[in-house]
Amino acid sequence: MNLNTIQHLILSTILGIVLLSNPKTQGTLAQNSNITSNSKVPIQQLSADATLAQAQAEVESTIPETLYPCLPRSVDRAEQLGQVQQEQETFYLLGVFENDRYWELLAQTDEAGCLLIKGQQDTESLSAYIPLELAQQLALQRYQRRIEEAGGLQAFQQGFTEYMMQQPGGELIYLAPENVWALQQLGVEIPEGSYEIRRPNTAPNFERLPEPRSRHSQ
Repeated sequence: MNLNTIQHLILSTILGIVLLSNPKTQGTLAQNSNITSNSKVPIQQLSADATLAQAQAEVESTIPETLYPCLPRSVDRAEQLGQVQQEQETFYLLGVFENDRYWELLAQTDEAGCLLIKGQQDTESLSAYIPLELAQQLALQRYQRRIEEAGGLQAFQQGFTEYMMQQPGGELIYLAPENVWALQQLGVEIPEGSYEIRRPNTAPNFERLPEPRSRHSQ
């Protein structure tokens, strides 16, 4: 796998899990979703919605049909990145591709149907919606997949480092705490001075810090 492909995977992951370093780009992500967050879709609607989703998108076989109503109607591809269980509820992290855009959805299923918790327009981290321990496990599964797709840890690390260090004007990337934890668990090194941790439900500071990578470059 060449470096361009690896960096595409890195970029997709960053766009899906990180509040973008440029706040002007946030609005471009809120398009074409027909189901709003926190709207439960009953199981009775599964048949028609599942058929429509299958007809219009490449949906991974690992995604259960109970999740189909929570998928946007006009997507090119949907993939399951992670799954965790808490009592009678199952939480799913899904990656969605449409044209040149990528975003991640957080959905929950139970006996009543499918609930979209985090939609395309939501920029908060996973841990803003579910307990940190569950968010960490979903992030861990996501990165395990991305590392495998990149061809191993070394290839992933190369693409990840280049992406983190090539932000224009020295802008910082805001990483959620669950993502930092997951990357560290998997042995991925995050370049010093290239990021800040954004706590759930807190506003990021988009002002450039003075010499954010000075320590790394020494």
